[in-house]
Amino acid sequence: MGFLGAYAGLGTYFALKPQAPQPATPPIKAGSVDEEAFIKEFLKAAESEDKQ
Repeated sequence: MGFLGAYAGLGTYFALKPQAPQPATPPIKAGSVDEEAFIKEFLKAAESEDKQ
């Protein structure tokens, strides 16, 4: 009985363990650092336009 209780307890613990939050957007796959910076600036500008 103890084994079954421990097994169920550990299963519940691992099933309900908090997980790291996933990013809201897909990762940027840029060819260079400059391209990644350009994409990030473009997204910031587009988001600020949407808010207005």
